[in-house]
Amino acid sequence: MRFRLAIALLLALIAVIAAARFVPGSRVFAVFDTNPPTPYFHYNPIGPPRGRLLLVHGLNSSKNVMSVLSYGLADAGFEVFAIDLPGHGDSPAPFDALRAQAVIEAVLEKLGPDTSVIGHSLGGALLLDVTNDRPVKKMVLFSPAPTPLDEVRAERVLVLEGQFDPRRIHDFAPEIGNSTTGSFETRELAWTGHSGGQFKPTVIADVARWLGGNDAPNHTSVRLMLIVLKIVLSVA
Repeated sequence: MRFRLAIALLLALIAVIAAARFVPGSRVFAVFDTNPPTPYFHYNPIGPPRGRLLLVHGLNSSKNVMSVLSYGLADAGFEVFAIDLPGHGDSPAPFDALRAQAVIEAVLEKLGPDTSVIGHSLGGALLLDVTNDRPVKKMVLFSPAPTPLDEVRAERVLVLEGQFDPRRIHDFAPEIGNSTTGSFETRELAWTGHSGGQFKPTVIADVARWLGGNDAPNHTSVRLMLIVLKIVLSVA
């Protein structure tokens, strides 16, 4: 009986993996020639292109953790680049905040001035540091970590805070608004922790619209369901 159950679960897992191949969206792995080298995923846009985005993860995270958000934004027509900061993911270099900031600046130089940026936690703080010297058109920050501010040179800024984020992150949002040269918006995500917003289909769709993406249905819910099924079947 156990052997039959194991075979059935294995076949179900294979079916889920096969089904995932039919969900629209594609990405490729490559490395930016920066110092140090910067590994990244490049997500191809679905439908008419709506712009280029650079995604920067948080502390002890990686480009892989940003995959659900990256795919969702590609669904909306964006060309997405999600990088590994030094000391994270596939990066061969140790972590250093100044080195990480220099990497982001180098990647933005390669992607061009029309690139909008998205950062989570530490990634958001690093982007705030970068935009003190380099202007960007649009910037979305998921629960940005507090950092000293001078000037945030962005035409539009959207800050998303989880309801259960630490108080210091909530208190930091008005400081960002006061330092921003362009328009500023902040939203609190109900029943959401520090990292939860980037996995919510409704939040991803809302961010895509704010950035100017198309309103075509995205496949985030399907991707999340397949991920959960893979985990459950693998454990079983």
